[in-house]
Amino acid sequence: MNGNPAMITLFEPYVYQKLKSVIGHGTVLETARGSVRGVIRNVLPDYVEIDSDGISIYVRIQEIIWFMPFN
Repeated sequence: MNGNPAMITLFEPYVYQKLKSVIGHGTVLETARGSVRGVIRNVLPDYVEIDSDGISIYVRIQEIIWFMPFN
């Protein structure tokens, strides 16, 4: 190595695929810091954007412990 920092990131394809399938639906995301409840607006390979009462919250997919869609 030449001493430059390298970024290493894990990709969880099954979690990513399932999160993409619930875009536009209400979902609860559980993280180590607590739960986030709202409507999933966007899913990218490293994070989820969830609208919680008009506020956009961005959660790293690696931080999600579990999630559950609701109506």
